[in-house]
Amino acid sequence: MTTTDYVDLISSVAVTIIGIASFASTMIIRRSCCEENAFEMLQSAKINLDNQLASTEKINNVKPAIEDYLTVLNYVCSLYDAHKINRKRFLILFTNDIKNIFEQNFFNEFISADSTSYMCLKKVNKEL
Repeated sequence: MTTTDYVDLISSVAVTIIGIASFASTMIIRRSCCEENAFEMLQSAKINLDNQLASTEKINNVKPAIEDYLTVLNYVCSLYDAHKINRKRFLILFTNDIKNIFEQNFFNEFISADSTSYMCLKKVNKEL
């Protein structure tokens, strides 16, 4: 092998390493954006539910906000289950919320109404 062959080999290896590092960086950024969006959706749904509960006394007026909150939480739980978000951070932020949903009678009619609804939420609750 000549010097040119060695230079070509080294540059090929360097380009491969840079490509792998770029791919890894992109995946980390993509994961963090997905996680950030999911957590923002969940916080927004939770705030909306809190506002609805504070502004009305009729449960029928609050049902859409409850269903939205549970649907978003179920979606975030599906991301947790698929390892698409940081599992440790998820548990730190949302363990109490999930436990409270299953401990309070307030959410029972929504959770137990259909056995196929909110499956990821139910699965994560069992893991806790």
